[in-house]
Amino acid sequence: MAKDRSAKTRRVWTVSVLVSASIFVFGTFTVFHGNVSEFEVGYLSLLAVLVPPGLILVALLLVLGIVCPSRAVDRYSSALFAFAVLLWVQGSFLMGSYGVLDDRGVNWQQSSLPGWLDASIWILVLAASIRFSAHIAALVPFMSGVLLSLQLILMLTLAGASREELWVKAPAPQGRVPMELLKYSSSQNIVHIILDSFQTDIFWELVAEEGLEDDLEGFVLFKENMGTAPYTSFSIPAIFSGRIYDGMQPPSSYYQDSIRNGFQSRLYDAGYTVNLIPHESMESGKYTNYYDIPSVYGGRWKEIVHANAARLLNVALFRQAPHWVRKQIYNDNNWFIDADWFIDNNWFIKSPVVQPVNVVSFQEKAFVRDYVQNINIGDSKPAYHFLHLIPPHPPYVTLRNGAYAGNVLPNTRENYKNEARAILQLFMDLVDRLKELSIYDASLSLLQGDHGSQILPVVDGETITTCVSRLAALLTIKLPRSSGSLRVSSAQTSLLDIPATITRAIGFGNGMPGRSVFEIDQTEPRKRPFVIYQEGGDGPHISKYSINGSVFDPAACVVEGHVAVLINRPQYEYGMEIRFGMMGNSDSYMGFGWGP
Repeated sequence: MAKDRSAKTRRVWTVSVLVSASIFVFGTFTVFHGNVSEFEVGYLSLLAVLVPPGLILVALLLVLGIVCPSRAVDRYSSALFAFAVLLWVQGSFLMGSYGVLDDRGVNWQQSSLPGWLDASIWILVLAASIRFSAHIAALVPFMSGVLLSLQLILMLTLAGASREELWVKAPAPQGRVPMELLKYSSSQNIVHIILDSFQTDIFWELVAEEGLEDDLEGFVLFKENMGTAPYTSFSIPAIFSGRIYDGMQPPSSYYQDSIRNGFQSRLYDAGYTVNLIPHESMESGKYTNYYDIPSVYGGRWKEIVHANAARLLNVALFRQAPHWVRKQIYNDNNWFIDADWFIDNNWFIKSPVVQPVNVVSFQEKAFVRDYVQNINIGDSKPAYHFLHLIPPHPPYVTLRNGAYAGNVLPNTRENYKNEARAILQLFMDLVDRLKELSIYDASLSLLQGDHGSQILPVVDGETITTCVSRLAALLTIKLPRSSGSLRVSSAQTSLLDIPATITRAIGFGNGMPGRSVFEIDQTEPRKRPFVIYQEGGDGPHISKYSINGSVFDPAACVVEGHVAVLINRPQYEYGMEIRFGMMGNSDSYMGFGWGP
């Protein structure tokens, strides 16, 4: 019996290590290596969390092999080897496009073709491995060792050519907002808040329900305001530069040029303290202080590592799983691996969740509470304070009373309102704090969305299908020294007007494109542009629209045409670094098959 057990162990242990390493080491490294900037910690810190469950899996697979009847060991080891190969093939060659996994929804039925393709490949390969196990099993230990060695060599080769922060990354400051960001001017402040996907009609409903008209003293709501694009990465440069994307340069060049020459850089040159807390990178522009909100704000180091490890493992599993299994791993943004499984060093028992450490909206709300409570008066130098916060962007996880729902909620209007309600209350706390410090009256304050939401607007009780998606972006502004309850303007405004509005309000004249929203008559018709960027088989292109009339009029859209994005194709030279993302240079090099 002991001899039989030893033979089984020798036959199974290498392939058990291969399966486990494919999931917990090679799979996670592949995701991490291409997305280092998405994580707050280095890979070694995450590996320390991932190795223990990996060893448990090895032990479990070994035990199953040992207790297998002798006649079934060949089939078991052959099937395990096939499973490991399928993990690699799926993650390397069969990764389809699922869009942004942020609970705006993946149309799984529309993607049924890759589902049937994946299922066919997995069933055929596993069936063949069992059918021909008598021929395969004898080679499994050797082939498993070869695959382990090759993947390890590839991993170390990639790591050797990478930045040092791949392995070890200094932790971001935790627990408190940097003091420099909390210093408000005693003379003049510009307070600029973007709440991602905040839609005009939702804001107006919440103001009425909560009775906030008097509390929003001096504010004007521009109910006909519209965005410039349905995506944040095209909205932010338009907001700061006053220029809409026209396709005449790669998106990354447009983004970087817009931030570099944005109104915040002009404020810096004019002697303002410029404090930036962005969501998209703004490092190409000028600033005094800059802060990225960490994914676990104020958390212990262990919580940060576990939250990052759960995110990494979920994406790795999603990448390596066949199409229909991916649906279960994603689970409408209630991901299969929960960071709270790690918190008490207990992989199998999930602890009750009170404050979610891996839910971005709650982490950012914790940051805002800390920020508001600790604002204080500094010197008299004028200051610009910019905060871009994710809420009320999906996923929706907040109940009406502001508590955590315990899981991701469906994309309904009520759930969206509850998400918006919680972050709006924190904005009102900021308003109260500025009044308490006696700097509210002199401040220029803006609260806005970067675009609308996927939730259809409701106007006068009627649900509206806008002519293009996410059109109705919130914009409400308080000029210095303005008073009275919240007023509503019907002026046809655009987020492109923000640079001119800010610079005119502080006496900078007409230095920026656009018009001040306060100089647009409420009866004046305007032709306002909107663009949609799309990838296609013939390369990227933009669809241009103009909105002639109300943003809530489905017939207001005029299609201006489709323009191929102009991308220069420089010659690549060996050793040249390719950086992806809006702050990178990859647009000029990506051809067919590459996506953002």
